[in-house]
Formats: sequence, structure tokens, C-alpha cells
Amino acid sequence: MQPELIRQLLFLERRDRETRARLVADGSLFEGYAPAMERVHLENAGELEAVLDAEGGWPKRSKVGLDGCRAAWVVAQHAISRPAFQRRCLALLRDAVARGDAPAVHVAYLEDRIRFNEGRPQIYGTCLDRDESGRLSPGQLEDQEQV
Repeated sequence: MQPELIRQLLFLERRDRETRARLVADGSLFEGYAPAMERVHLENAGELEAVLDAEGGWPKRSKVGLDGCRAAWVVAQHAISRPAFQRRCLALLRDAVARGDAPAVHVAYLEDRIRFNEGRPQIYGTCLDRDESGRLSPGQLEDQEQV
């Protein structure tokens, strides 16, 4: 295990969560993409990008544990202002999952997030949005019968 890397990844996740909680409390999270939230997402993405470069790929479960894997995934999932970075993360995450070094569920969520943000049908239906009637719905799915 790499305790310093684990601490770094958990800090990024905590910074995201604490900023989100503050913006929920003051109501500004629901008024579009809050600049404070975007700043955190961009800072976190930059730090995760440095980790990916240093590690030569996605942080391995054997080095950062499940908590570190989750924290890295949260940063990638929330890096919506950096779609190319998200696609890079998805490719690295797929490789890590294939080796047993990351949870497969993270691929499903990140794949759907990227597709949702690009206006393409989701595969797994993990991103919800309000439909015409105001109900939460996964929206367009690539294969409705398989979800």
C-alpha cells in the first residue's frame, strides 16, 4: 500500500464532498454549474492527472485500496469540464478492471457519465435526469431490454 497516495486521493474526494455540501447548504449548487464546484473539479482533475502520469495508469487497488480507487473514480466522474480527461480515465480504468485492479462498477458509471454529457444513449442507465413529467429517469438507453 502507498499511504501518501491514499491520503492524497482521499483528500481530493473530501474536498469535492465538502464543497458540494457547502453549495447545497447555501442553495447555489442548484443554479447551474457553480463556479466554486467547477474550480474544485478542475483542481482535482489536474491532481489526478499527475497521479495517472506518475503511476503509469489508474491507481491500483493493491496500492490504494478500495477507498483510494473510489476516490480516484469520483474525481474522474466529476471532471465534466474536461471530457478528454474523462475519456483517458475511462480507458485506464478499463485496463485496471481487466487486471482486477479496480471495481468494474466504476467503468459503468464513468462510461454512462461521458455518454450522457455527450448526448449519447447510456449503456447502464446510471445517470438520471428529469423526464418531461418531472420524474427521474435514465433517459435514452442504448439497449433498453438489457438494462
